[in-house]
Amino acid sequence: MNLKRAVFQTVIAVAVLAGGGGVVSAQTLGGQAVFTFLNEGAGPQVNALGGVNVSNAGDDVMMAFAQPALLRDSMHLQMGASINAQYAGIDDYHWMLAYHHAGLGMNFALGGMFVDYGSITETDPSGNILGQFRPHDYDVQGTVAGRYLDRWYYGFTLKFIGSDLGPYRSSGIAGDVGLNYQIGERGWQFGLTAVNMGTQLKSFEGSGKEELPFDLRAGVSKRLLKAPFQFSLTLVHLHQWNLDYADSAFNAQTGAVTKTGFGHKLMEHVILGAQLFASKYIEVSLGYNYLLRQELSVASTSNGLTGVSFGVGVLLPQITFRYARTAYQLNTGYNQVGLGVPLERYVGGRKKAS
Repeated sequence: MNLKRAVFQTVIAVAVLAGGGGVVSAQTLGGQAVFTFLNEGAGPQVNALGGVNVSNAGDDVMMAFAQPALLRDSMHLQMGASINAQYAGIDDYHWMLAYHHAGLGMNFALGGMFVDYGSITETDPSGNILGQFRPHDYDVQGTVAGRYLDRWYYGFTLKFIGSDLGPYRSSGIAGDVGLNYQIGERGWQFGLTAVNMGTQLKSFEGSGKEELPFDLRAGVSKRLLKAPFQFSLTLVHLHQWNLDYADSAFNAQTGAVTKTGFGHKLMEHVILGAQLFASKYIEVSLGYNYLLRQELSVASTSNGLTGVSFGVGVLLPQITFRYARTAYQLNTGYNQVGLGVPLERYVGGRKKAS
């Protein structure tokens, strides 16, 4: 209990420091930071729910990638893996394996991400072809999580980050902290997490140190007690109110109109998610990311389902299959598939915790 209390208090202290600005003062948003691949959703379920979710606890180990407090005892020896097929032959892969230590009463996980940008022709300044290279990004991370008292869950993740862009290489280190509070008998879950707090260890050649894509997130999920539905509300970029970037020259050329109202600025922080538990073995998810829609919308044209995502999970005792699709622009999007394997069923060991 002393170890649990110490870790819990540490997580609380870091979360308060992040929320108060002590950690975030040197962190920036996407487009102004290095290692932005860390913002990619780690599994089909989280992407189907809009790309970010910090409060939806369950039995999917991949949810612990961006919210370490969602790592649970019931995930003992669960292995999760996913592949996200993006545009232009770009693929990103995620993998995680969880372990519950009964003696300590704590959970541990080892995970990683790899982004493959395909084969690219390398040339010199004169255009002479020098050969081919395969740029890639990656991170390796370890997570520790546990439960404090009856309703509190906490987690901490440490990441080593690398980027290899041919002759240009960079590395960094970062940490995530998360809290989750549950009122299970009423179907309520609350989450708070600060992600990517860290620094660049080695900068790209010819550049100074850049900032990491820090984010402060909070969310709430509510499962209906008398109907097979669950709804989630997630708030992102809580450390910065105005997320807009207005380019007057671009707006004049394309006819785009910059929105400046309070409602627009508020909605840019909001991600909505819903799930239907169709049966014991089937669940369907739906998400809406307003900021993603605003960033990808094209002026003076229909933008269809841009910013909308959906997915389905097939939850069998021997294996879990999940699929998600996120709409990027009209008639285009990317697909992600993932598997969850309860290795305990195949290697033996203790029974799965409830």
